Amino acid sequence: DQQIANNERQIANNERQIANNEQQLSEKDQQLAEKDQQIANNKRQLAEKDQQIANNKRQIANNEQQLSEKDQQLAEKDQQIANNERQLAEKDQQIANNER
Repeated sequence: DQQIANNERQIANNERQIANNEQQLSEKDQQLAEKDQQIANNKRQLAEKDQQIANNKRQIANNEQQLSEKDQQLAEKDQQIANNERQLAEKDQQIANNER
């Protein structure tokens, strides 16, 4: 009878342990689900950041192209100014020659 009582106590203890283990498993499953959601959110944010980086690189390339074009236009305008100043000097010389 004592052995049966001991066995029944052990069975009850085992069943409590199983219930505790199942509760812990359930909690761990919930934590895993939350971590999976966090990972999914992080991946989405990473993809968005990658897209922003790609967009920024395209914008930088476009801006650099525009800067290059503006530099070329400035060089052309500087050449025109130099030509105009040379022409002005020639006209001044002609005026001076005519006044003699």
